[in-house]
Amino acid sequence: MTAPPERTPVCVFPEEWERSEIIQNLGGPCYHLLFWSDSDIGFEHRCDRGESGVVICAPRLQIGDWHTLTWTNAPDGRERPTVRSSISCPDCGTHGFITEGRWTDA
Repeated sequence: MTAPPERTPVCVFPEEWERSEIIQNLGGPCYHLLFWSDSDIGFEHRCDRGESGVVICAPRLQIGDWHTLTWTNAPDGRERPTVRSSISCPDCGTHGFITEGRWTDA
């Protein structure tokens, strides 16, 4: 049995974000928090939607309604983001927490 061919993801969010914060995810896929000028914050990830295809998307966090964002000073002098409550993508099932710049699966 052979593995299915790798599908090229399609980027489905505007690239006008102002800042990107890499979220450490040891042994897992790469995630980012993207910050837009209108104060929106998105969770960028590779979203495998099965037969519908693979996209790179950045659904917006619901800051103030559902999510909170705080910053913690790390030993290296950089500030690291913490997001509460958990982040969940209903399309691909990605679900977890960002704590001091690190991803933990829920």
